[in-house]
Amino acid sequence: MNDVPEIRKGSKCRVKVMDEAETEGEFLGYTMMGSENALVLRTRDGVARFMIMANISYLDLTDQAPEEEDRDAAGRRADIYYG
Repeated sequence: MNDVPEIRKGSKCRVKVMDEAETEGEFLGYTMMGSENALVLRTRDGVARFMIMANISYLDLTDQAPEEEDRDAAGRRADIYYG
């Protein structure tokens, strides 16, 4: 069993990006901003906030969304290449 928590769609997070204030919201997923990988949260105001992954200082997983029963581990991984 894997004890490392997963950031699943619908999870609640608090993210610190470099010298900016913390952002709290619901995790929507990962995407690209130009050539950069980004994490996307929906804030309390309903705004979709895109945060460049390389600029994230930390992420607090405050409420983990339940695992979807019909998806396997490979289906939950982001299709992002690192290398």
